[in-house]
Amino acid sequence: MPFPFSEAGRMKKQMEYANRRGIPYVVIVGSQELEAGAATVKDMRTGEQRQVLLDKLATEICNS
Repeated sequence: MPFPFSEAGRMKKQMEYANRRGIPYVVIVGSQELEAGAATVKDMRTGEQRQVLLDKLATEICNS
């Protein structure tokens, strides 16, 4: 379930929220990602982060 946050300064609290809720993946889309047509996907279980093209985002998360 998406839970958008608009305040970039609260990133730490947002990650803590995701951990408390057991959310396995967080998708980060900032200005740099938008420019590249991509998003950063963070696996909250391992801490791994990777860039994924926006048109491949759903497939990448479903196949992870």
